[in-house]
Amino acid sequence: MADPRPQIFIVDDTSENIQVLGDMLDEAGYVVRIATSGPEALESIEASPPDLILLDILMPDMDGFEVCRLLKANPRLQAIPVIFISALDQTERKVDGFRVGAVDYIAKPFYRSEVLARVNTHLQLVQASALKSEIQRRIALENVLRNKNAEIECLTYSLSHDLRSPLVTIQCYLGELLEEAQTSGSGGPITTYQKIMDATGQMAVVIHDLLKISRLGLGLAPPKAIDMNQLFHQQLHDFSNIIASRGVNVILAPKLPSISGDEASMGLVLHKLLENAFKFMGGQNAPQIEMGYRKLENGNAFYLRDNGIGIEAKHHKQIFGVFNKLNKNSEGSGTGLALVQRIISLHGGLAWVESEGLGMGSTFWFSLPRSVTGYAT
Repeated sequence: MADPRPQIFIVDDTSENIQVLGDMLDEAGYVVRIATSGPEALESIEASPPDLILLDILMPDMDGFEVCRLLKANPRLQAIPVIFISALDQTERKVDGFRVGAVDYIAKPFYRSEVLARVNTHLQLVQASALKSEIQRRIALENVLRNKNAEIECLTYSLSHDLRSPLVTIQCYLGELLEEAQTSGSGGPITTYQKIMDATGQMAVVIHDLLKISRLGLGLAPPKAIDMNQLFHQQLHDFSNIIASRGVNVILAPKLPSISGDEASMGLVLHKLLENAFKFMGGQNAPQIEMGYRKLENGNAFYLRDNGIGIEAKHHKQIFGVFNKLNKNSEGSGTGLALVQRIISLHGGLAWVESEGLGMGSTFWFSLPRSVTGYAT
């Protein structure tokens, strides 16, 4: 395992200087490497670049200036900070050192506090520069991904929009054929036409949901206060028939906290979660749906809990993907939970599911910050 401590490379033809500097740096916890000539230093540094170089100016055969020039000409090594070792009476030499790429100098005789301060400062500057470069790299990557996502959303919108018109035409002609078959009493064609009509209906739902996904982030209204109690009851009204026919017990926690965001899209979140809960009640004799919340440090986490068929742990993440239907024969387009996750993400929150397994019901959670001032991208 490689030693994680910073490596300091000392280049000096004077053994006394190497000994003094080496002892100071070793006691301070650095890994010390040495070379007594320019060519030896270049070979060793090329093989294994250190974190910082202390370089003497006056050396036989190849002086420190030439060593520094060659280091700075090498793309692999040019970022390594070089601190020249200089005598007090060599002011012009120090200036020349800065010109060839040195970042600092240490005067002889050496003082421990000064040596360690200069070495530590330049190591920190290197770390800060590396961190800045990494941040810039990630920002650039995020911008690329954001642009690609925008392109995909535009393409999805365009394709979905273009598909909708011919689909409507197909449905119209099918309707006429179905009506003619029913009038003439042709049983076979009626069944066939009805199956095609059902299939086109499912396709229309998929296209409709894809259009919603592609529009998200573009058509959101400015964030405003939303009464979650009122919003829940508004969405619940759409399922009044199934609630009555199945005798579903609906429980709403008293006084749900208000949120801020786009009311239409948050209504869609509740609608899709309720739709999912009703769809997968299974054969439960006493179906129940409960909505509540939990306070978080910087917001609230809301949940919709059911006692339906449940979800195996291996599917907890994939169900939020577009078209990821666990049951290929079930109703729906497979885009509902993807819409939920996308909307919650735009509002700066997270969406997830908890379930102990098949037959154990499911709890769908979504967290939201206390205040939404803008939407994520």
